[in-house]
Amino acid sequence: EIATVQYRTMDEEAVLFFEECADRTNVRWTEPVTSIARFALAMLDGLVLRWLVDRDGDAMTVALDDMVQIVASKAVESRDD
Repeated sequence: EIATVQYRTMDEEAVLFFEECADRTNVRWTEPVTSIARFALAMLDGLVLRWLVDRDGDAMTVALDDMVQIVASKAVESRDD
């Protein structure tokens, strides 16, 4: 139950974060923001676990950059109609 509450809270906070990012940068997401948030959190979980195993900061930096590029590719400029 603790993990369920933790992940629901992280999901909610990530959604709020991505919505705020979109608002501040005048973009819209090409997929539901809940899906993007879940993907980003899952990637981050995996990357953190990998870093805990090998402590390779350089590899982590590259992987985080890749993750950011993937997430950013799901944003397009918002049109004011």
